[in-house]
Amino acid sequence: MSTIHEWLEPLTEFRKYMVEGDKNTLHRSGYTRKAISSGFGKGCYTLSYRKELLTKLLETQKDCNTIRCFLNLEKIELISNDEIKQIKEQWKEDEEKRPFLNDNSEFQNGDFKAGTVTREIHINYLSACKLYKKEPTEENRLLVEKQKQLREESKKRRC
Repeated sequence: MSTIHEWLEPLTEFRKYMVEGDKNTLHRSGYTRKAISSGFGKGCYTLSYRKELLTKLLETQKDCNTIRCFLNLEKIELISNDEIKQIKEQWKEDEEKRPFLNDNSEFQNGDFKAGTVTREIHINYLSACKLYKKEPTEENRLLVEKQKQLREESKKRRC
């Protein structure tokens, strides 16, 4: 279609971008929205990738409309301002209530070494407590904090 209607070319490119992005396991958080670990390369898209997708969609809309304007066609709306607002509200909620969707650092390089499963369970536990507004036990809270500290130290060593 984009060979016949050149204004469709940006949409074709966006579709290709999405297909390729869907294949990239680093774009997945490793968790479902209910804080269930699904493992490396699975689960919901990371928050950073969702932001990247929206940016790319807005660029695609702009590119389509630039071509359409040149061809004396009316502008089209691929996504409304209300939809963008709702998406950003969902991001904010996910940042606050579902921090496990922010990235996939737990699963970097497919690292499933000893302790990973335990760490996943504790982080899921803490995230679920936060989501359902229940207090975690002090022991689990301390374990999660220790795991976060170890992860941060590990990230610093990689840099």
